Amino acid sequence: MKKFYTRMALLLMFVISGEMVKAQYFEKGTKVIEAGVQLQSEYVPFVVNFEAGVTDQIGIGLKGFVGSMKGNSFDKYNLSALQLVGTYHLNDQISLPMENLDVYGGIGIGILNIKTTIDLFGATYSESDKGFLITPHFGARYYFSDNIGINARVGMDIYKIQLYDTILYKTMKKPNLAIGVTFRF
Repeated sequence: MKKFYTRMALLLMFVISGEMVKAQYFEKGTKVIEAGVQLQSEYVPFVVNFEAGVTDQIGIGLKGFVGSMKGNSFDKYNLSALQLVGTYHLNDQISLPMENLDVYGGIGIGILNIKTTIDLFGATYSESDKGFLITPHFGARYYFSDNIGINARVGMDIYKIQLYDTILYKTMKKPNLAIGVTFRF
């Protein structure tokens, strides 16, 4: 998997033509769309993120992901989430080694939906659970041109879900690494 992402990043560098960006950090009015994957221990969901600059350092937006994973031989889990995300861009506060690098930290707050399907000896049982999701994160975007770049973000998904329509709740913490392509307009 690591070789795949390395090759994709190298391919992207050669395919994208244009000069390197000259110090165009995140600013008020900037809009960014990111698409990629979120690497976690049990599953790899597809992630889409939108962010809009409300000041030169602060952006707000939405993040969503969908994915599925297989439990034991009887069950399957489909997961989806939608979060409101706030970010603070650190470019003016730190001295960056590259002028086309955008470094930020932030937090996402939203809803996680988990649908569990159990197929046991021909009988199928399905259950949906919803929970509260909070994700502190730190990341960076590297731009190859004025509008295209790559991104990497390290975060911790912390969620609390109700189990199977009972009074039981479970709190889980899942570290993750999201990587993908960035489009700025």
